[in-house]
Amino acid sequence: IFRPFNIYGPGQNEKFLIPSILKQSKTGIISLNDSEPKRDMVFIDDVVDAYIKAVEYDLNLYDVFNIGSGESYSVSEIINKIKNILKFKIEINYLNKRRKNEIMNTISDISKAKKSLNWEPNTSLQIGLKKMIEHEF
Repeated sequence: IFRPFNIYGPGQNEKFLIPSILKQSKTGIISLNDSEPKRDMVFIDDVVDAYIKAVEYDLNLYDVFNIGSGESYSVSEIINKIKNILKFKIEINYLNKRRKNEIMNTISDISKAKKSLNWEPNTSLQIGLKKMIEHEF
């Protein structure tokens, strides 16, 4: 069983954070509710690699693995990375609205997947964002 964290990649629906930011960035203005929540973002190619490793997993046991990057980024950190890649002026507006029961930080412990599946993510957030931007722009 995989417990994937926040998967992102080219072609993702705009209701998710990163595609929403990219769509809004085309207008030069990004408006979001909250800059502080932090999420473990894992690129889709790395998730696919984890599934391939699971198929090759030799034990006939029931097991559970966290699939993530093992790092956590705030909304504002993600936006700053995107702004640095795009290299054009973007206005950022935060509405300072926190979702009810917001979890402020999620981060995956991927040590078990590293050890048992010989898997770890290969795509940094910076590289993953560049791939999405190349696809979108």
